[in-house]
This record gives sequence, C-alpha cells and structure tokens, in this order.
Amino acid sequence: MTKIDRAKNNMKFIRFRQHMTLDDLFLKTGIWQSKLSTIERGIFKPKQEEKEKISKALNSSIATVFPETESLGVIPGDAKT
Repeated sequence: MTKIDRAKNNMKFIRFRQHMTLDDLFLKTGIWQSKLSTIERGIFKPKQEEKEKISKALNSSIATVFPETESLGVIPGDAKT
C-alpha cells in the first residue's frame, strides 16, 4: 500500500500576508502560476531549487514556508510499499 502525503506548507498564508498574488510570485520566481498553485495547495511537492526560489521571493526561510508533510491516508489495493 502507498501512503498519500499532502505537502503541508505556509505559502498561501505568507503570500497573503505580504499582499502578493500568484502572478507576483511568478514574476519573482519564474515558476508558472499553475505550478505555484499546485505547490501551494499541497498537490505537488516542489524540488529543492523551487523551494529556495519561493522562500527567497517570500522573504522567509525554507523551513518556515515548507515545514513537515502530513499523511492523508493509504490507497487501498496498491501493492507498492
């Protein structure tokens, strides 16, 4: 069985606090808005380089923007471990 992990992050909170849109973040990072949105919602796990760009654009540490992940459950019937 494979666990589904949803990346837990503070991107949206920090971005809103700084009155920044996804378009603003795109302009500072070069990462497309659609990808930023999926990272922000925890659907996509960013690469280390992306974490660095996003954190720098948000004037925050990587640890502040991207803390631990949380397990959302197990996919039944999935033979992968």
